[in-house]
Amino acid sequence: GFEKIEMQFLSDVFIRCPDCDGRRYRPHILEVKIRSRRRESARSVVVRSQRRLTSAATNQEWSIADLLEATVDEVIEFLAAFPGSRPARSGGEKLKLLREVGLGYLRLGQPINTLSGGESQRLKLVSHLAEADLAQASCLPVARRLRRQTGAEEAHRGKDAAQPPRKDVGATSADALKPTLFLFDEPTTGLHFDDVRLLLKVFQRLVDAGHSVLVIEHNLDVIKCADWVIDLGPEAGDEGGQIVAEGTPEEIVACERSHTGTALLDVLGIGSSTSAPIRIRGEANREARDGRTEEALP
Repeated sequence: GFEKIEMQFLSDVFIRCPDCDGRRYRPHILEVKIRSRRRESARSVVVRSQRRLTSAATNQEWSIADLLEATVDEVIEFLAAFPGSRPARSGGEKLKLLREVGLGYLRLGQPINTLSGGESQRLKLVSHLAEADLAQASCLPVARRLRRQTGAEEAHRGKDAAQPPRKDVGATSADALKPTLFLFDEPTTGLHFDDVRLLLKVFQRLVDAGHSVLVIEHNLDVIKCADWVIDLGPEAGDEGGQIVAEGTPEEIVACERSHTGTALLDVLGIGSSTSAPIRIRGEANREARDGRTEEALP
């Protein structure tokens, strides 16, 4: 969809193809479109209520190029209109993983080289979540078959106790669920607060599945949810690089040398019980005799 022009001293320039307009498909391919009945009904409701039409409501027919130009959230909505299609259900379930890690705003056809570092890390995380879900789904029928065979073997061994139990080669599918160590370098960069909460849920999902998650992060919302914190410092650059404190977030707060612990005080709600005075100067307080007053707030 783009033509690459190599520059000798500058960065390469990409120009949109004039023939396909960046869509990368021939005209007869773009003529094939899928109609969504759910979007037709949504459009009729919007028209009756005379609200402003959005692209998600008005675009009833999609070509493959429209699919790639839409965001992940829009594609999930579009595929939900085909509940009887196995490919649509499978594609929707996989795309929901992107939404879980806060990538629902990405275009489906967005180039990888345009993603930020945090987006790339979360995209790799989605690929592992998809593999884990697939492995669990493949292990379920194996587990059922093993239970049935175990029951039959126990009944058979009641008649012939000398016969050893059978082994099912399908049980090796569980190898795909081996514990994994994940290392993330500031994955919350550029994320909204709501997206950070979604990412924390995914991290907890990995931990609950038996994996280990190691995160290099400055976001206090992430630090307070950690099981164990290693605070490096005491300052930045050449004045840092030493372990100032380690332990639970509450133990980091107890370390007076830790700047992270000081910042965690308000986040964890462990602030000082003493009231700090607020000094008001000028004529804002009419009751002050000399124009100055101090008032302690709880």
